[in-house]
Amino acid sequence: AGPQAAPADAPDQALTRFPTFGHVVELIRANRDVKLLVEVETGLRLVRYQPGRIEFEPAPGAAGDLAQRLGSALQRWSGNRWGVSVVSEGGQPTIAEVRDAEENALRAEAQAHPLMQAVLARFPKAKITSIRTAQELEAEAVAEALPEVEDEWDPFEED
Repeated sequence: AGPQAAPADAPDQALTRFPTFGHVVELIRANRDVKLLVEVETGLRLVRYQPGRIEFEPAPGAAGDLAQRLGSALQRWSGNRWGVSVVSEGGQPTIAEVRDAEENALRAEAQAHPLMQAVLARFPKAKITSIRTAQELEAEAVAEALPEVEDEWDPFEED
């Protein structure tokens, strides 16, 4: 009975690779399904998630077959059946709505900064075109920094 019980447990164990909805989004991204990724980010207001089960409220303009296509894609990529269902209310903001809200908050904060106010007073047609946070600048600097080389050979150093 032992070896036969193992396959029944296998799907649950395989689904533990997706403990959060963010892992599902990364799976879609990893499989390079850009159309589905955009639809999930803009059209899916998550209501409830557990590995293997997604319940969502569609955002305005979401495709009517999003649940079916998402379930099929996840089954294809994970090898496990996913239950994806649509409900009429209770959804959280979409990934895109959250991202836009964060960007708008940063933009409002930058716009209100005294230095930006001074720039706008001097150059009334100036616009904020992009905002980079201190964390983004630091990550960029780390990525672009040359690695330190120990025992670097100096051609002018005498032995």
